[in-house]
Amino acid sequence: MNTVKFSTKQLNILVEIMHGLGDTVCALSLLKGVRYLYPNARLTVLCKMNAGRDIIESSRIPVDEIIVLDVYKDIYITYKTILNLRKHHFDIGISAGITPVKKSKLFMKLCGVKKHIGFQASGTNKYDYDIHFVEANVKTLGLEFSDKLKPQLYVDSDSDEFVESYFKMLEKTKPIIGLCIGNADPSLTNRWLRIGRVFPKAWGITKMYDLLDLLVKDGNQVVLIGGSQEIPLLEELNEFLELPQVVNLVGKCSIKQSMAAIKRCTCSIGIDTGMQHIAGALSVPTISIFGPTNPKYIGAFSDCSYFVEYETDCKYCFGTNQYVHCNHRRCLTEITPQHVMTKVKFVLRQLYIERNL
Repeated sequence: MNTVKFSTKQLNILVEIMHGLGDTVCALSLLKGVRYLYPNARLTVLCKMNAGRDIIESSRIPVDEIIVLDVYKDIYITYKTILNLRKHHFDIGISAGITPVKKSKLFMKLCGVKKHIGFQASGTNKYDYDIHFVEANVKTLGLEFSDKLKPQLYVDSDSDEFVESYFKMLEKTKPIIGLCIGNADPSLTNRWLRIGRVFPKAWGITKMYDLLDLLVKDGNQVVLIGGSQEIPLLEELNEFLELPQVVNLVGKCSIKQSMAAIKRCTCSIGIDTGMQHIAGALSVPTISIFGPTNPKYIGAFSDCSYFVEYETDCKYCFGTNQYVHCNHRRCLTEITPQHVMTKVKFVLRQLYIERNL
């Protein structure tokens, strides 16, 4: 594999992380690795959305420039951005470990990168290795993984001040559960035409309703977390929104503010979404509901990550046609709110024991 070597020469480096929020969190290890190898380099990072920019900024990794680019969203803007990138005359180009090989090679060529390094330059990507996304992003640099390279996020004071008022009504002596109610980013039945949306990792708002009911009845306080796309789901949870032990932050927070909210929680519950990766990078215990994706490879990367799964013969279909076209989703539909609640009680008990040792 064509890897980088430590150098004191100041170079101009482009790192491409045009992926979802969870993938961006996992790619923070790549940025840390680049900074370790090239502490004096000028580092430009490409991310897919403004929320990705927020994540990179919240990592406190020294980056010279962050450019937001969704290559599928606007061809004209993509064209202009690539022309601008060519003017940078990048010495080195590196893609996140999960970027498809052909896409990475073509993009780096279009950007005029002098030397393309990493998995894709050698014809492979993360999926060719039996390792987690985080470790893959380190391996693509030719480095051995260490705890110093794990993803870490930090809450800024303005965001923390914003969410403080929402938490004032909650009792600090009782558990505060962050419940991420979303269905995760959709996949597309036709990726080229960008049509036919499905939610392969969705657990469903009905089960979230039942889980919320169990959490409240067990004496927990709950903070509902989600973006503007989750606002319609609140209609199913109306009866809980007036309860003093339930705080609704859905559609009210930026990514940085959502980080501040999760950081104040005892633990975070959700499906395989970017918010669970964010919680893990904030050292908040996560309880994640997994079905078609394998938590061993793409679960929240932390020492306090817990997973709820159901065994089926067709498990872990991510990367196959079944992932999008499955007509039963038993890996998810067979997981009950009580299954999740059992894990919640276990995690809360473990946290209580650790705090009282």
